[in-house]
Amino acid sequence: MVGGPFAFMQPSWARPRTRRIEDIVVVPLTHGSYADDMAWGSGLLKMRGGLRARAVVPSSSDVTWILAVGVLGTPSIALAQAGGHEVNALTVTPRVGVVYDSNVFQLNETRFSGDRSDTIVSPAIGVSFDRTIGRNNLSVTADLGYEFHRRFKSLDQADVSVSGRGSLGVTALCAVSPSGTWTVQQNNPGTGAVKNSQAAQNYSATLSCQRPFGLFPSITASYQSTTNSQELLSLFDQHTASVSGGIGYALPAVGTLLISVGTTSIRQPNRRSVDGAADGSDVFNLGASFDRAVAPRLSFSVGARYLSVDPLRATTQDYVGAGYNASVNYHPSPRVSLVASASRDVSGTGDVAVSYVLASNYGLTGTVNLSQLTSFNLAAQRFHRTYRGENPIFFPVARGSESGASLTGSLSHTLAHRVQLSAFATYTNLDARSDYYDYKRFQMGLSAGARF
Repeated sequence: MVGGPFAFMQPSWARPRTRRIEDIVVVPLTHGSYADDMAWGSGLLKMRGGLRARAVVPSSSDVTWILAVGVLGTPSIALAQAGGHEVNALTVTPRVGVVYDSNVFQLNETRFSGDRSDTIVSPAIGVSFDRTIGRNNLSVTADLGYEFHRRFKSLDQADVSVSGRGSLGVTALCAVSPSGTWTVQQNNPGTGAVKNSQAAQNYSATLSCQRPFGLFPSITASYQSTTNSQELLSLFDQHTASVSGGIGYALPAVGTLLISVGTTSIRQPNRRSVDGAADGSDVFNLGASFDRAVAPRLSFSVGARYLSVDPLRATTQDYVGAGYNASVNYHPSPRVSLVASASRDVSGTGDVAVSYVLASNYGLTGTVNLSQLTSFNLAAQRFHRTYRGENPIFFPVARGSESGASLTGSLSHTLAHRVQLSAFATYTNLDARSDYYDYKRFQMGLSAGARF
């Protein structure tokens, strides 16, 4: 499965989906503006996040390279180097993508006999606006497209997303950073040719008073919801609310240390127990993280936390243990970048009827800027997910746990400073505890877009 700037080339329901607003890629933004990166890398919209370095926990139907987003900024780099990027400007980006998918439903022969391949054509137009006034800035991106399937026409549907983020200076040191995303996409998690419109909302705000050195406070609150139009998939609907606060200490010669405590409420409102209570879990976490730029070409971030999960259903197994995240960014030369990452965390999911998911992810990404206008990306990812509190009504076999891996290569080239051509290929393999959920998948695609 494909993420980054090539995500819009594949079916919307097959793209990476994260479940917490703070979920994010680990490669820093490029020299281009946020609006430019969002316009070119519309796949970021589908990844439901801001631009902070956190671990991504995808939905169960996704097997995708999560940390492989080094190409995200490549178009903006090329445009900036070619002619400088525009500030406080309105950008329009029409584009079209064609994707061949060998297994559009992410099912095996047992669950769907016959040919599961399809070709999808996805025309779209994106509009972005980036405005900066002093210390304050606002970036908004809207994306409107439609997906046409050659064989499984019942999956044809509009693909709409609106995303925004900003920063508002409250005092000389403090700033509020809100962000939000709203999307409507086709998504049929393991149900075959069922047309289902999945709507997702993500909102968050962070108040931080970080200083160049010394102590500073930080508070973050977020809300996320996922709803499905098909009644039979309403068991997957989910609402998640989180709040966390911490105290940090910055020392320029050493790095930044942050100690934080937080709580997350995961609810599935349409999954009721015998007494009528909604299903879900409450998660408590206490941990610390440390960020440091060792040199201009090397930086890293590490974090560890104590996790305690208290499910609402008495029959669901709880979890008490450790969570972690780590990432290393290395630039051996101006044209080459490497990113390695690992994480373990707890989250909910809007694609499986479970109380919570315990997920581990490991990724490695390499990006080479072959020229100012051409870049190549190669990414590999490995993950393991354990599902707790499964509802046996919807699927006849318990999922239990699953492991997967994927390998993705992508190439992008910018013509005449405005037109971009892209190509990608990815192979995915999912191996679940039960063979019922195993599948393999190959995707390849081409796209062309313009920036005005």
